[in-house]
Amino acid sequence: MPHQPPVLFRPYQSSDLAFVASSWLLSYRSSQPTKYIGNDDYYATLHPLVEALARGVRGTGTATTLLAVNPEDSDQIYGWVSYGHLGPVPVLHYVYVKELFRRQKIATQLLDQAGFTHGSAFFYTFLPRGAEHLRPLYPAAAYNPFLLFQVKTEWQPQANELSPP
Repeated sequence: MPHQPPVLFRPYQSSDLAFVASSWLLSYRSSQPTKYIGNDDYYATLHPLVEALARGVRGTGTATTLLAVNPEDSDQIYGWVSYGHLGPVPVLHYVYVKELFRRQKIATQLLDQAGFTHGSAFFYTFLPRGAEHLRPLYPAAAYNPFLLFQVKTEWQPQANELSPP
């Protein structure tokens, strides 16, 4: 196991948007739920949603993004977590750690900082590749992507639209 780096947790800043959005979109692209979606539709549909969640846009719930960074250089990002609540229900949207820093408990620390303790009950809205590793730690968690319909973005797809205008 690689040496665990010191970690500082800090709130999202607008300058983090490019990294958070691109790492989210690229890492989720290889997941099972997106397997049969064409690139144009994937990025056109998911990009506004991911940006809204990263920025903390409020729908009927809230979204918060917390970053794990190098304490000596807070611009060196190790990973991040996007989470919130819909009413009293905790919701995990996504957790991401750079490959170089994986298997060093950074994702677990991010989840702990966000209030997702081992055994706690919550919903998660994305099902990325590798999510099965967290399942034994959080057996009461339940996948519910439909909660994303509560998130407000600038563009909301209509039933007959495949991409934004």
